[in-house]
Amino acid sequence: MRLAEPTSDEPHHTTMAAPASCEHNFKVIKSDTNIVQWNCNLCHSGPHPFIYECQNCKLKTCRPCTAKA
Repeated sequence: MRLAEPTSDEPHHTTMAAPASCEHNFKVIKSDTNIVQWNCNLCHSGPHPFIYECQNCKLKTCRPCTAKA
């Protein structure tokens, strides 16, 4: 079975932009339960009941890493 070739020049992994090229705009995401928790994408700390997510590239960071990103 042969897979169809991509029709555009976009890379296949377009879910997250490269953080180095993003002017981050962080918003807090909170979980109402203990089931959903996050780990920081930069320092890998966690699990956290809330996380800071960039509205542009969807990078998720803990509070200390928002200043570094």
